[in-house]
Amino acid sequence: ANLAGAILERANLEGVNARNAIFDDVVANEANFEVSTLRGAKFRRAGLVGARLHRAYVRDADLTSAELAGAWLRFATFDGARCRRTDFAGADLRYASMVETDLKGANLTDVNVFGISAWNVETDLETRQDLIVAPSRSTGETPLRAHDLHTAQLLALMLDGPGVRRVLDSV
Repeated sequence: ANLAGAILERANLEGVNARNAIFDDVVANEANFEVSTLRGAKFRRAGLVGARLHRAYVRDADLTSAELAGAWLRFATFDGARCRRTDFAGADLRYASMVETDLKGANLTDVNVFGISAWNVETDLETRQDLIVAPSRSTGETPLRAHDLHTAQLLALMLDGPGVRRVLDSV
C-alpha cells in the first residue's frame, strides 16, 4: 500500500497489517497504530506527533526524519529500524525493543526508557540523549536521568535491588 502524503490525523489504524507500506510524508499526528504490523514500512519525514504505537511491530522500518515527539511507543518493537534524525522528544519508550536500531542524529530528549531493551544501537555525536530512567516518586522530585541508553539500562537494573544481587551472584 502506498499512502505517501496522506492526511491520517487521529485515524484509527489499530491492528492494521501494513507490512512494507509506504507512509512517506504522511501526516498522522495522534493516529492510533496500536498492535499494528508495520514491518519494513517507510515513514520517512512522517508526522506522527502524539501517535500511539503501543505494541506495534515496526521491525526493519525506515523512520528517517520522522516526528514521533510525545508518541506512546510502549512495548513497540523497533529492531533493525532506521531512525536517523527521528524526533522522539518526550516519547514513552518504556519496555520497547531497539535491537540493532540506527539512531544516528535522533532526538531522544525527555524520553522515558524504563525497561527498554536496547542492544547494539547505533548513535553518533548528533544523537541527543537525555533519557528518563525512572519517573519521580513524588511531585516536584526530579526523575532519574541518563545520557545514553546503555547507562539507562544499567541504572534501571541497579534500581531493582534483587536484580543487582542476581547479576553479581552470577559473576
